[in-house]
Amino acid sequence: MLNYILGFGMPMMFLPIFLIYVLPFTLWLTAIIDIVKSDFYDSTNKVVWTIVCFAPIVGPILYFSIGLKQKA
Repeated sequence: MLNYILGFGMPMMFLPIFLIYVLPFTLWLTAIIDIVKSDFYDSTNKVVWTIVCFAPIVGPILYFSIGLKQKA
């Protein structure tokens, strides 16, 4: 009851949902859109990075740390 009075009730329930579902999905979607819109030095890199991005959480992080350097 005290949590609801202080305002920590509903917003605190959505924080784990945001961290588990929304944030990784946004990261994945941003990576996929960037891959599709970009040109790479090698044509197979686009396919490889698209496949890598389907690895949960790690794929988009790898793309943003390594794959951005491979764009033309």
